[in-house]
Amino acid sequence: MRSPAPPIGTRGRYELKAPFQARPDRVYTCSAIRKFVDLENQGINIFLRYYDPLGLEDSDFAQDKRNGELLLTLTSETEAPIYVPTSYLLSFPNQSGRRYHHVVLSASMGPIPDYIDLTHVRVEMANVISDAIGHVPEVHVGVSPLTQDVTPEEHESLEAARVAAITNRTTDYTRFLAERQKVARLEAKLAALEEILRVNGLIPST
Repeated sequence: MRSPAPPIGTRGRYELKAPFQARPDRVYTCSAIRKFVDLENQGINIFLRYYDPLGLEDSDFAQDKRNGELLLTLTSETEAPIYVPTSYLLSFPNQSGRRYHHVVLSASMGPIPDYIDLTHVRVEMANVISDAIGHVPEVHVGVSPLTQDVTPEEHESLEAARVAAITNRTTDYTRFLAERQKVARLEAKLAALEEILRVNGLIPST
């Protein structure tokens, strides 16, 4: 029974069975689908060209031919073409489509003096979002004027309260990353100590 094949033009990520390999971080397009008989009619030795270089046996080719498998051509903008029989296709892109939204994450900072430089804040916001979801955002600053001026006395009071509130300069996510790095360092030390014990015959080799 022949394995399923994607329609020509199917674009996305492909998963192939060894020894065929498609990079999981690359997008491929199914550019061609050919029958074995068509290739043989062109004088192409399918086994020698597509099977034997990857260490496959003649029996693998014979089985695919009996099952009526097809030969796919997967192309990428950055990688060499992949010629793979449909029997070695584990999964191919679902063409039903995915819904995307343009998302804007906003935070009201309240009234602050116009001399405060927000460059560092914008960078930190971008880093947190990038670390959390893997997408680097564009962070913009929107300013809305107040309906009335702030007196010098009110300014001093607001600034004192603002500065006093800056007590936690480390976010929960930053603390999590720091703890993860600490665990990684401890695991490396543990592995080194285990190796010393193993070299000295104090614990059995695994």
